[in-house]
Amino acid sequence: MKRLFSCIRAVLFLMPLTLAACSSGGDGGTTTTAPTPAAVFVCNGPVPAALGAGTNPGGASLSTPRFAYVSNEDNTLSMYTVNAGSGNLRANGYVLAGRSPGELVVDPGNRFLFVPNTGDDTISVFLIGVTDGSLTEIAGSPFPAGIEPSPASVDPRGRFLFVGNTGGNNISVFQIAPGSGALFQAPGVGPFAAGQFPVALTVDPTGQFLYVANADSNDVSAFRISAATGALTPLAGSPYAACETPVSIAMDPQGRAVYVSNLNSGTV
Repeated sequence: MKRLFSCIRAVLFLMPLTLAACSSGGDGGTTTTAPTPAAVFVCNGPVPAALGAGTNPGGASLSTPRFAYVSNEDNTLSMYTVNAGSGNLRANGYVLAGRSPGELVVDPGNRFLFVPNTGDDTISVFLIGVTDGSLTEIAGSPFPAGIEPSPASVDPRGRFLFVGNTGGNNISVFQIAPGSGALFQAPGVGPFAAGQFPVALTVDPTGQFLYVANADSNDVSAFRISAATGALTPLAGSPYAACETPVSIAMDPQGRAVYVSNLNSGTV
């Protein structure tokens, strides 16, 4: 189920985005279609079939327009170089991660790749090679996490890593060491309660708020982020009702709206 969510989150952005109210039932409501991005690298998406990936590829991430990474259920990360003109990928081998690596996230400076490992409750951290996109695991990695960590998000300034623990129904907050990318938690900071099965996270462009899609409780948790420690404080009214099985969440670049895709109701 977790691996399915990883694919669904990204695949949704390969199609025109349709917005519909929960009560519309998919017809009769007002809909808006957004433009489709030129290229999104998801699971095996635009990857030429001859390249392949690891076993049951899941989460995917672009560090820059130059490099792409895919997590695989054989506990590896596939590495690719992106052709700037065509968007095609060239395979660059693989590295080992923890057990059942899930969603991948890159810091805003494109220096570090963070990998929650759902199968062993850890987070692997890799230094990204500037010239070739190679991955080198940093000292101290993997770092202890909560129960079944899966979704992750980094604040816009690259100071905090937020990780949803799908087995613990909470959010862990890690401070990121600026030079090394090492993760540590301030005493008494987290984990913070979320809804049931927090499967997707997003931070607003200002870094002040975190939004969490909770798949099993059909709602969205919203938090204010402490600029000092990354600690989370629930906003008034949180959690907010969503449609059935929200599995993906994203915010527009201006921070004016949050979009939530709902798997079982077929709505956004």
